[in-house]
Amino acid sequence: MKLISVLLFIGICNSAFSQDGFSNQLKKILADTPNYFSSFKGDFKKVYKLIDDEDSVFYSKIDLIGLQETEYGNIKSFYFIQGLITDSVSEKTGKRILKEWKNKIRNVLGKSFTIEKYDRLKPSDHSLVFKHNGVEISILLNRMLGEPNYPYFDVYFSIEVWCQGDFLKTIKENAKE
Repeated sequence: MKLISVLLFIGICNSAFSQDGFSNQLKKILADTPNYFSSFKGDFKKVYKLIDDEDSVFYSKIDLIGLQETEYGNIKSFYFIQGLITDSVSEKTGKRILKEWKNKIRNVLGKSFTIEKYDRLKPSDHSLVFKHNGVEISILLNRMLGEPNYPYFDVYFSIEVWCQGDFLKTIKENAKE
């Protein structure tokens, strides 16, 4: 019985430590939104070929706890830090992971961000985005390979800062406060 109690205590401590570590990392990234996350831009990784353009993606200098790999990039009107939470999971498991991340992010952000369904790029109905002053934090449950009948899903995380129009103005004004 003592062994089970010790293992349970260690598990709780590790979970709390991971949450604190993630919380600190997320706050650090959000504090750098006026600079478009530039302090987290690492070495060149690859080029994404889009329909009408090419965009470079870089390794991130921060490895967010809970992500398999973290990337930094700029695509047209926004900058991002993103990564894969997990891949090749069932829809049921993906929904559970999405809910865990929703709660994790909400615990860090409080009520300062609104939560909406993610409606870009046709992800699953379960994908979410947290929005506040031109900053978006998304957790996406996407069917692998983009195939409608494929049985497995990927779960992604991204933080985006929009750099056009009123969004940019709002972010810079908030940074001065």
